[in-house]
Amino acid sequence: MREIMFRGKRLDNGEWVYGYYVYYGFIDNQKHYIVPDYASALYAFEVDPSTVGQYTGQKDIEGVEIYEGDIVTNGVSIGVVIWHDVRAMFIIDCSQCDIAPMDDWCELKRIGTIYENPELLE
Repeated sequence: MREIMFRGKRLDNGEWVYGYYVYYGFIDNQKHYIVPDYASALYAFEVDPSTVGQYTGQKDIEGVEIYEGDIVTNGVSIGVVIWHDVRAMFIIDCSQCDIAPMDDWCELKRIGTIYENPELLE
């Protein structure tokens, strides 16, 4: 069974938190939370919804989990991990290469995120 997990940046201190994604509230006033996998629903961290990304089920060559919004390289090209709605799969989007499914990249290294290291894409 594949592991479904998310991450997001906490609003209170800017740190990443990992676990299950939950949002609730009135329309146009919803709050977004990550519930750590070690906690109960009563223990959650409010996160910036623009930073929420899903775990791809893949790890890089150093064993680091890869999430949507991560910047990765195969030593030649640099790209961003995104969800492709039409293909219904995670892909790597980069200006220096064709859009590639995750399975086509066997030697990935995570080098940052679009939220903390956007300069890596320049």
